[in-house]
This record gives sequence, structure tokens and C-alpha cells, in this order.
Amino acid sequence: MKKRNTYYHIVFGRPALLKSILMSTFLGLSYYFRVPIEVITRSNMGERYFNVFLTSVIGIILLVVPTLYATNYMGNIDYGKLFINYGTWYLYTFLFLYSAFLRWREIRNNPSVWDMQRFSLSAGDPHRLLFKFRISKDNQNSRYMATIIEPGVFIIAGIILTFLQQPIGWVLAGCGIIYSLGYTAAYYLSDQFVMDKIDEMICNEDMYNIFVNDIPSERGFEFHAKRPTDKGAREKLYDDYMDAEIVNDDEPQEVK
Repeated sequence: MKKRNTYYHIVFGRPALLKSILMSTFLGLSYYFRVPIEVITRSNMGERYFNVFLTSVIGIILLVVPTLYATNYMGNIDYGKLFINYGTWYLYTFLFLYSAFLRWREIRNNPSVWDMQRFSLSAGDPHRLLFKFRISKDNQNSRYMATIIEPGVFIIAGIILTFLQQPIGWVLAGCGIIYSLGYTAAYYLSDQFVMDKIDEMICNEDMYNIFVNDIPSERGFEFHAKRPTDKGAREKLYDDYMDAEIVNDDEPQEVK
């Protein structure tokens, strides 16, 4: 059985609301902008993480867009313009489609999710060559890889191609930026979740001494509300709101 501290969730449960909204927005957008990068840089993705339909739609868009821009008002395709401006676009597109085929084949050959051998939402493993890019040995971790290295490779390549007047450069740089922001948001929200749990534990552990015994917390927690002067009344009130919401460990947790 777990006690849910109502006071903590009301008073401290919604810090930095605007920042959380922005982070959630970046995280949602990055779901689509990760695909053009992760399909190439990662392998062994989870069955539900690798979206075959979305990847196919992006592949079709990549194939069609250049012909739309290279078609003149008479409906004829200017192959000279197509080759000069979109040659690198098609090189990237073929790499993307080939990588997507490899990811699809990996999922078919990997251990079955239904046998509980794979996490179906796994983001996969970054290519080992990416670990050669390092600033210091302390930065060789998944956060550094997802927020700096993977998007950084595409941002730099995109900037170079943009200076060479290749339209694919804008796509790569844009995807890289949103990719980095999205993973930064994911790690930020994960950190906030863990810190919320730690703070709630401290609140639960120190609340009794503060509320009932007038003993201040040594870990920085403060109780802001007024309390009854009678100790018995304080203890009764404490037991009432601490026991108001009891979560059964055997029941699914409600996500809010």
C-alpha cells in the first residue's frame, strides 16, 4: 500500500507549467522529425517504436517533392535542375529507404515481443561509429548521444549542404534541431519525474515532525499552511489527509 500526499501534489505538483508545456510540445514534434535521422543512425528498434506507415509516408514525400519543384509550367520535368539541385536529395532518400528496409527486417528477425524478449518501444542502438565523436570520456552516454552527437552530425551536414545550395540541407538541419530539442525535452521530463518522486518521499518523511511535532525539516522542506494549536488535532488532521488517497500496489496506476 502506498500513501499519496495530497498536500504535495496541490502545492508543489505543477511547477514550471509553461516550461513543461513547451517541452511536451517539442517532444511531440520530435516523434515525426526523429524518423529521418534514427532510421539511419540506429538499429534494433522496438516493434512499436519503428512506425512502418509513417516511415513509408516520409519516404514517398522525399521521392515526390523534388519532381514538383523541377516541373515547369508546361508539366515537363527539368532533369538538369533535378540533377543539380536535388541529386544529394535523392542520395539521402535512397539511403533513408535502404535503412528503413534494414530496420523492418531487423524487427522481423528480432526476438518476439510476445515472448517478452524485447521492449516494444525501444529507440534502438546508435551506430557504433557515432561513439567515436566525443568531447570527453564522461560524455559517452545515451543522453549525450541523443541530444548532441546524432542531431549534430545531421545539423552540420545540413549546414554544409545548404551553403552548397542543396535543398536537402534545410531538411537535415531542421530535423536535427527538432531531434535534439525533442530528446532534451524527454530527458528533462524524465528528470522531473524522478525529482518529483524524491521530493514527495522527503515531504512524506518530514511532514509528520513538521506538522505534528513542530520540528523543522533538515532537508529544506517547508510547510506553509497554518496548523491547529492542539497537538492531538494536528495529528488527527495529518492522518486524515495523508490517508485520504491510498494507492493499492496491485492495481494499475492512473497516469495524470
